[in-house]
This record gives sequence, C-alpha cells and structure tokens, in this order.
Amino acid sequence: MSDNNTQKLITRRGVVIDLTLTAIIFCFLSWILRPYVPAQTEIYTNVFAIFTASCLSGLFWLMLQMFRVVYTDMRMRNRE
Repeated sequence: MSDNNTQKLITRRGVVIDLTLTAIIFCFLSWILRPYVPAQTEIYTNVFAIFTASCLSGLFWLMLQMFRVVYTDMRMRNRE
C-alpha cells in the first residue's frame, strides 16, 4: 500500500462507540458475576466482581479495537 492511500484505521467516533459498549459490558459483567464470588461480606463480593469485570472488559476493549482495525483494513484493500 502506498503512502498516498493512507486512511485512519481508528476514528474518534469508533473509539466513543467502543468505550460505550465496554462500559455496558462492564456493568453487565459486574452484576452477573456477583453470585459467583465466594466471599463472606457484600463489600468483598462487589469488589471482587468489579475487579473481575474490569479484566474481562479490558479484553473486550482489545477485541473490539482489533476487529475494527482489521475490518477497516480489509475494506480499504477491497476498494483498491
């Protein structure tokens, strides 16, 4: 691919959409994981559910970014 045909693979709109989806997934996972935490108190249950949801949400964010970049690059190559 030549330097004249460069296009942004990541846009601000895409990042905002991905952040919104990641926040929704984080809230959903932190709610869904609470019954599976083996803790005695409600505070520890919430803390560990949120910690686990943050790791899984980070993976979801990376997956969305990789999918968006690969899909955009594929569309650019098909146009040529």
